[in-house]
Amino acid sequence: MTTITAAFMSVTLVGCGVRLETAPPQELVPDPNEISRTAMVNDLLITQEVANSVAASDATTKIIKRADTISQDAAAQEDALGGVYLSGINKDTDEAQASPLNTTAAPTPTSGSAEPTESPEYSSPEDLLTQLLSSSNRIRASLDIPEDGELARLYGSIAINQLITAQSFAKTARVSFALPEDFTHTQWTHANAAPNDSTLLSFITNEDATGYALEVIAAMSDTDEQAPIQKMAADHRRQAEFLAQLAEVSGTAQDPRKVAYELPFTLAADQPRASKKERTALARELELTLAKDYLGYIPQAAPIARADLLNLATSRTFYAQFWGEKFELFPLIDGTPTIQVPTQTPEQ
Repeated sequence: MTTITAAFMSVTLVGCGVRLETAPPQELVPDPNEISRTAMVNDLLITQEVANSVAASDATTKIIKRADTISQDAAAQEDALGGVYLSGINKDTDEAQASPLNTTAAPTPTSGSAEPTESPEYSSPEDLLTQLLSSSNRIRASLDIPEDGELARLYGSIAINQLITAQSFAKTARVSFALPEDFTHTQWTHANAAPNDSTLLSFITNEDATGYALEVIAAMSDTDEQAPIQKMAADHRRQAEFLAQLAEVSGTAQDPRKVAYELPFTLAADQPRASKKERTALARELELTLAKDYLGYIPQAAPIARADLLNLATSRTFYAQFWGEKFELFPLIDGTPTIQVPTQTPEQ
């Protein structure tokens, strides 16, 4: 009887047009993916503001033009990440999140004013360089946060872009540039989070083959060109040995390294060394392949190992750049990625 009466009352209330109270919609609770995405977007917003401030300053034309491009690039990256999350629930909160952070704007002079207008304070080229380097370092330090490995790979790509941009901008602004200290470590920090055996063997082979190829290329190059190539070759050989020891195959029958590797050079009796074009193309291809392999393994790697992979991808990216490779907004990733941001609108 109780059940029937309750059901009857429910129907009667609805029929009378009485609407029961429902809880107001709540903001979505961000998961680790959204937390990391929001942090990335905020950093890109800050980069835009600092770059815009430099572009509005009295810096040289070249610096202003480059700063404007950096701002546009950061905006494009922000857009690919989905931009600022706006729930549509709290108008004040949405407006605050959508507003630029710490905007530096020049005061508007008043015509005929008796007192001079105070000079605005603009960001310096050094400020912009610091922001790019700091942002890339923050990405590296928090690369283990997102649960989605593909997101981590995308963030790593943006960090590499920021470092490439910082190097280029430093040259334009004639200020010194150096990779953040944490990016210079290219050995595996967490041995217990190393890649699986087959992946490690592939990395060992590719590092060793690249080192061998660069040794040959250095020998074929003019004397004044050899030093940096030999240095790169030695780095690859060291990395191959380190990974071989990590995989516990160094000096064993399972060690995949060879005494020599076949190189795709066109040689003849009267032309004992490959052309510079061939040498450059091979070196660029080998370095780019390594960089893509390291960044591409991030989605499968343990979160704690992502920073190590990013360091290796960064190192090989700069080597590829040495050989003439050009990189876009998302280095080592094909096309322009897009992220779907959670949407939520208030109930009517």
